[in-house]
Amino acid sequence: MPGNPAAVLTCFYHYIVDVIADFTQRNYFAKYTLPLANNYEKKTQLTHFMKGNKNENAVTVLKNQESYLMNSFAMANCIIEFDADKEIFIAGDLVSIRMIL
Repeated sequence: MPGNPAAVLTCFYHYIVDVIADFTQRNYFAKYTLPLANNYEKKTQLTHFMKGNKNENAVTVLKNQESYLMNSFAMANCIIEFDADKEIFIAGDLVSIRMIL
């Protein structure tokens, strides 16, 4: 696991929760595909996991995403997964999300 607090939580929700779910045969956090509410740009060849807020119709990427900052986790209700093969995501693009507590 990485050392920065937000990075640890992101890895926990993305990797460890799935292992626990397999062991217990339970699904703990729902997964959805929703349209993106705002634009997002990243480097290609890297998958990004960003804290977000899901509402009824879309998901918004939150500010303060740095791995040493925790305030975005306090406001987030989901983690957005941005595929490695794409660099530019525009509002309306479908993205995968995982709900968090």
